[in-house]
Amino acid sequence: MTAALAAAESRAEDATAFHDTRQSLLPGRAISKEAVRDAAAKARTAAALARAAAAEQEAAENALAEARHAQRELEVREKQLHVLAAQRDRAAAELARAEADLEATVIRAPADGAIIRRLVQPGMAMDVGTPALSMWFSDQSWVEAWVGEGDLADIAPGNAVRVSSPALRGRAVTGVVATVGLATDFEMPLDYLPKPRGERLQQAPLVGVAIHLDEVPDVLRPGISMVVDIERVKP
Repeated sequence: MTAALAAAESRAEDATAFHDTRQSLLPGRAISKEAVRDAAAKARTAAALARAAAAEQEAAENALAEARHAQRELEVREKQLHVLAAQRDRAAAELARAEADLEATVIRAPADGAIIRRLVQPGMAMDVGTPALSMWFSDQSWVEAWVGEGDLADIAPGNAVRVSSPALRGRAVTGVVATVGLATDFEMPLDYLPKPRGERLQQAPLVGVAIHLDEVPDVLRPGISMVVDIERVKP
């Protein structure tokens, strides 16, 4: 019970008691009827005020109960939001991992070109660093020439080169020696050589020389046979 309601009920009780006292004095004519009626009106007013205060208190209690219920519902929803936020974060992390895994499955070439040969097949096991594809980069084409060990003293990086091929139909392409190999064909796997050692007329070791062309005609393709004329180093 609130203080306002208690005060209203107290005033109603006092007014009722005052009216009863005045009513008891009326038969002996110790008080006038007007005073009794005035006391009765005040008692009724006090009682009405007490009822109004009781109604207000009941309404306030109901509002308080509804507010507490709404607060509990809000707390439940906040907990649900925390759970949903955690689920969202987990889903975002899983999506990021899946996207990273998918990105890791893509093999990206260092430049535009074409795939010549697939070195491994689906389902095959391979070690880290093992080549999977053989590619051709048209803007990085070079000629690989094999020279005898007796010619090494006359060849060095920077030597001018003229290259011809049946595919060029009499046209020659210029280039330059880029590198001279550090090992002979005897140190290379047999399938790396353009012609197996057993099929060569001369069994002397050969050394690979890489030649960069000044221009790469569109007709040239990987594996085309070429004749190389290397300018010798001047003594």
